[in-house]
Amino acid sequence: MATLYLDCFSGISGNMLLGALLDAGGDAGHLQSELGKLSLPEWQLHIERRLSHGISGTYVQVLDGRGRPWEEATGATGHEAHSHCREAAHHHTSFREIRAMLEESSLHPRVQETALAVFTALAQAEGRVHGRLPEDVHFHEVGAVDSIIDIVGAAVLLHKLGVERVLCSPLPTGGGYVRCAHGLLPVPAPATAILLQGVPLRPSAVQAELTTPTGAALVRALAQGFGPLPAGTYRAVGYGLGSREIGQPNALRVFLYERLATGNCYLSWMPGVAGVDGSSLSVAGEKENATGEFAGAGGGSSRDGGRADGHTARAGNGVPDVMSAGELSASCEEFCAAPAAGNSLSGGITIEEIAVLTTHLDDCTPEWYSALFELLFAAGALDVAVTPAQMKKNRPGHALTVLCHPALSHELARLILQHSPALGVRCRLENRYVLPRREEKIATPLGEVTVKIAYGPDGSVWHVKPAADEVKELAVRHGISVEQVLRLVWRCLGEGVLL
Repeated sequence: MATLYLDCFSGISGNMLLGALLDAGGDAGHLQSELGKLSLPEWQLHIERRLSHGISGTYVQVLDGRGRPWEEATGATGHEAHSHCREAAHHHTSFREIRAMLEESSLHPRVQETALAVFTALAQAEGRVHGRLPEDVHFHEVGAVDSIIDIVGAAVLLHKLGVERVLCSPLPTGGGYVRCAHGLLPVPAPATAILLQGVPLRPSAVQAELTTPTGAALVRALAQGFGPLPAGTYRAVGYGLGSREIGQPNALRVFLYERLATGNCYLSWMPGVAGVDGSSLSVAGEKENATGEFAGAGGGSSRDGGRADGHTARAGNGVPDVMSAGELSASCEEFCAAPAAGNSLSGGITIEEIAVLTTHLDDCTPEWYSALFELLFAAGALDVAVTPAQMKKNRPGHALTVLCHPALSHELARLILQHSPALGVRCRLENRYVLPRREEKIATPLGEVTVKIAYGPDGSVWHVKPAADEVKELAVRHGISVEQVLRLVWRCLGEGVLL
């Protein structure tokens, strides 16, 4: 089973993916032949080798029947040529028309399915942006012939190359603004922002649109996992170039793996993406519910387990908000078999990117540390720790370490600099392995207690721990010891129920 890894260090757009797949060994003749099966206005495919900051890759551009770029009417170049704000007045096509065109074509069913998955994701996002049903929206992005060629062409090459699984790096969206008929819009564009819900992002200093709506739709529909370059053996690497100058190589890099090594860990689920079991590249059957949320092929909100047994479901796990010991025991077999499908960390150990902030202090008093800890946790720090350190001039001091999501690193660094004697803060990005976990409220004679349950890769329960703060609060309220409360909680859980 071939695996494609998308290294989106400069983002992704439709023509960049098409170029990268050709550069990795895709058959240009087969591509042109298959695209000829679509009922489209006359078009031409321009393919050439180019350089971007010293990196050689394949650049693809769709031309009209007279050899002019399709985006020429807007004067857009590079990523802009495939941006949210392209007003391609020369040709608009609705999602309904595109679906009919695909179904009536003689393209391979797998190609049709993959392409339709991408168009569906993009149609849902654009429909939410404009407040219309996807079927009724005429898209500038979907409807332009070059975007149709990009999306269907990518599906054709994925099938020809034998790709059964797609993995992806965290995505940079870029920054700044894009100008369109509605005025200036911030990056990421509205449709892109919707499509990237649940997708790991990484910061970028580039002030330009790096990930376009078409690129985001391709990632949403195709990617079955997110993380760093996987261990394994790849047979080809390809670069697909954009034309815009962004101060760094404007390229998408892809790795085509023959096999992956065991032990690779990826964030392997996000709302609205089907096919995470590796059986399909598509999101065929994905629907948008009445609240505008993306839902999986099984229907229902991605934040609701969709139970129909009369229980009040807890968001994201499909179990009651408060469970008695008897209900917990009855449900234990289901819990231990596998975490609920609505849990974004289900399916095994995952990997995520975090920021690590550090600084050394030799003149900070305990009172300062106490206040600083409170500020950092209130601002979203995942963990804060102080360890002894022997510093310059033989002074005993402390190393302050703060873990946080990358998006919060700037604010937390500011708090450290403002509320401690630190004159500088170091920051680095690291990957951490995380067990899938969930929280359940357990009913006890003393009151409710939240129990944290962590799972192993096979779905079995590895750790069960009552929330310490709630146990302490119950102990104070009833005038008994913490140990007594814990014994009661474990008794309610039932001996061996979750172990």
